[in-house]
Amino acid sequence: EIWQHLRGSMNPLSDLSAVGRKPFGNASLAYKYSYQPGVDAGFSVCRIVSGEIEVRLEVVLPRLRGLQDKPETLQRKWQSFQSTIIEHEAGHLEILRGMAVLLPSALSRVDAKSCDELDRKIRSTVHQIEAAIERDSLDYDHSPGHEVAMGW
Repeated sequence: EIWQHLRGSMNPLSDLSAVGRKPFGNASLAYKYSYQPGVDAGFSVCRIVSGEIEVRLEVVLPRLRGLQDKPETLQRKWQSFQSTIIEHEAGHLEILRGMAVLLPSALSRVDAKSCDELDRKIRSTVHQIEAAIERDSLDYDHSPGHEVAMGW
């Protein structure tokens, strides 16, 4: 019954195309950035003069209602299962945290001959970092030892 709920409507997560069903937990990243460009008078290049970056990480984990009222054997099995999911999602958080670490330093190095070109370079830089983080997260899911967390 618990497995049916984890795979069914009680689970608020969406199906993962790689697995073909709902994951047991999820770590996600939301970010936004803004900046003010300006022309460096000495070098005639457009650079970021000031900016803001906001990164938000979120984790969704399974919880068994009324765990304390369940048989002791089930409590131990659930706690072991939940620990596996927590450990797995913590690994994803470390990968996703890369956005907060990589983005500021990468953007500080971007410059261009025009501010329109700067905008294009910044979008490209952000896209490259995002793609690398997504790739690392997918590789992490497929690494040995993560079968239970992925529901395989």
